[in-house]
Amino acid sequence: MFSFLELDHVGVAVYNLDEALKPYQGAGMSLIWRGELGSHGIKVVFVGTSKGTKVELLEPTSPDSTVGKFLARRGPGLHHIAFLVKDVDRALQQAKEMGYELVDQSSRLGAMNRKVGFIHPRSFGGVLVELVQST
Repeated sequence: MFSFLELDHVGVAVYNLDEALKPYQGAGMSLIWRGELGSHGIKVVFVGTSKGTKVELLEPTSPDSTVGKFLARRGPGLHHIAFLVKDVDRALQQAKEMGYELVDQSSRLGAMNRKVGFIHPRSFGGVLVELVQST
């Protein structure tokens, strides 16, 4: 059985990273990482507090990316919650065996070059769950 180690971050879909970043920085959060995941069609910014709380802002680079489609359907807001796990591939396999519906059958590289995998929102009451491999 897989288990979450701790909350890693909350992902928020936005139309414009620079505009979305302002209130977080105004509330004292610092820029941790900024990059683009071309294969996923998104630009990403991570901000965090001095206590380690992180928020991931996601801006689509294309309207047909998953985040672009999300924004078209729901508008800006909570996109996913991410939990650390020891081994993403093993957690995905165990989740599938337990009956969870997966988005990813195996891990992929996400922001900050970390291994990630997603569990479908239907398995968590409408919330997309990201698994992030602990380092």
